[in-house]
Amino acid sequence: MAILSGEIITRVIKWGKRPADIKSYRKWPKNMLPYLERQFYLHPREMASLQYISCPGWLGRLPVHYIRLYDRIMADQQNIVIKHHSDLDKYPDLIRFEGHIFSGGKIYLRKKRVHIN
Repeated sequence: MAILSGEIITRVIKWGKRPADIKSYRKWPKNMLPYLERQFYLHPREMASLQYISCPGWLGRLPVHYIRLYDRIMADQQNIVIKHHSDLDKYPDLIRFEGHIFSGGKIYLRKKRVHIN
């Protein structure tokens, strides 16, 4: 069962803060939200600003989905539209996490370092 980003939005609304774009519900991979809470200690407010995008691929001989979590609010503020995984190659500063998910649901993410000029 996939988790809708609407579930995150509901959590945020309960905290008294409404996100900018409620219309863009997207299915998140199973266990992604608990993984972010457990591994990176993210609060639901922090997760509400993230958007998920993926593309299929191979890691050795194993099928995976390469994933990126990017800052949706920052992209909206800069009028950047992300439709494909490769669109983020042009805007690496938007990427917060990247990694892959195996077909069995095992998730591996690493936090992307933000470069400050």
